[in-house]
Amino acid sequence: MACRCSCPRRAKYAALGPWMFGAFSIADCMFAPVASRFATYGVALSESATQYQQQMLNHDKMKLWVAHGQAETEVVEADEAGQ
Repeated sequence: MACRCSCPRRAKYAALGPWMFGAFSIADCMFAPVASRFATYGVALSESATQYQQQMLNHDKMKLWVAHGQAETEVVEADEAGQ
């Protein structure tokens, strides 16, 4: 699966920092699950999108969120695919 997206916002604010609008913001929190899903499903991203994704996946709080998810053992059968 390939993504042909560009990040015009990212280009506009790149000089202010590595996040979507330069400094880390709520916009980055919204895109955290997207960055994770794209990694999980192996979506091919543009160079700038890949850089942003890696920035997100390497953030300490993102790593903590992933670790907590991996440690979760409860299964809600009604939420499982095919149920």
